[in-house]
Amino acid sequence: MTTTERPLGVSIIAVLNWIVGVLAIIAGFGALTIIPLLGIVSLLLGAFAIYVGYGLWTLLDWAWMVAVILQLLNVISNGFQLLSGELSAVWGLIISFIVLAYLYSTDVKEAFDR
Repeated sequence: MTTTERPLGVSIIAVLNWIVGVLAIIAGFGALTIIPLLGIVSLLLGAFAIYVGYGLWTLLDWAWMVAVILQLLNVISNGFQLLSGELSAVWGLIISFIVLAYLYSTDVKEAFDR
């Protein structure tokens, strides 16, 4: 990877991943005593979110692909919610499409050597 300055949006997405990861870990510890399996899953997802945030922050090429895949999963999830009558899922779709468009922008792809 060449020395590249990290785009501001990538920094924001990385920090949001860290925040979500920390919150998932806190929730996971809370859930361990009530529903242990849910707690374990939450802890693992939280650790994964933090790891992806690190990958985005350091512009590791795999992190770009993981971020794209996660946004596509959000599109699918929000699409099903919308089909089931949850109209607020439109906002999730809009945000996911904006993030996907951003991740596919030239500056971001160049930062990840894509």
